[in-house]
Amino acid sequence: MNPYLSAFLSLFYPPTCAVCDEALVTGEECICTRCLYNLPYYHASLADLELKFADECRIGPMHALLHYHRESPYRELVRDIKYRENKRLAIYLGKLFGEKLKGKVAADMIIPLPLHPRRQRARGFNQSTRIARGIASVMQLPVREGLIRRVINNPTQTKLNPAERAMNATGLFAVTNPGALEGKHILLVDDVVTTGATIASCLKELGPIPGIRVSVVCLARAGLP
Repeated sequence: MNPYLSAFLSLFYPPTCAVCDEALVTGEECICTRCLYNLPYYHASLADLELKFADECRIGPMHALLHYHRESPYRELVRDIKYRENKRLAIYLGKLFGEKLKGKVAADMIIPLPLHPRRQRARGFNQSTRIARGIASVMQLPVREGLIRRVINNPTQTKLNPAERAMNATGLFAVTNPGALEGKHILLVDDVVTTGATIASCLKELGPIPGIRVSVVCLARAGLP
């Protein structure tokens, strides 16, 4: 958009905070200062998932940026990124995540967890790719898509219990070019992780690749209701 037109429109339709919907002021981007200060960063250990994933692949550090609660107003951040096509917010949060990951993860490349082609065509985008691009802009790493593909268009995991999630996530992925991943440390990016069943399915395909190491990062860690 023309910068003059954008400035003119902002006088009548100022951008609003993705959390509280209040108008943003100069210097604020996507989230107001108050909501940014209270952002529910995820400080807990991800040891439960690291132990679970260790059976599938050689796992490096795991990190989550936010703690996701269905009753929290911050849930709108995930919904805006995943269902409302808020590209700017996805990249902004990815940059915040990248700043927190610097010095903690030394990867060779970033791979966003792929959607099935049919689902991506219907949605028009992959939210994990947008988050990955925000992270990459800070960490100065290449984003590599196409090395992993989703071969089964499984139903959403949202309303399933842990056992159903594990069953629903079986055999979802295939590696298209194992040679390109040999001896590499990859940063695998997902949007929301609950039980980790989908990630585990992907790691099972990556595990046999010689010398591969995977660090898993997710924008938000959620608990089951």
